Amino acid sequence: PREAGEAGNPPTNNSLRLLMLNYSRTLNTLCGKFFGMEEDLRAWLYSVLVMVSLSLAVFLVQLLFGRVLNIAFEVCVFYLPTIILLIIYVRMKVRCGSR
Repeated sequence: PREAGEAGNPPTNNSLRLLMLNYSRTLNTLCGKFFGMEEDLRAWLYSVLVMVSLSLAVFLVQLLFGRVLNIAFEVCVFYLPTIILLIIYVRMKVRCGSR
């Protein structure tokens, strides 16, 4: 007999319960139940502030002095990581901020 969750077998209630328990533990760890939540959120905030500052500086340089960097490089190295960091920080703040 094959295990639940393998190809062709639907997951059982036990495996779903285990998955939810594991997710809950992971979320609690991320929210700082076992680690300092304030320090984690502060570190994410600092990384967001650094990337927003860099992105703004690059944008202003490109605006004032003309195109210095390739647009694909600019987006991939500055703007996209800034947006991703901002999303991560806001989600952590929303999920963990009320604890």
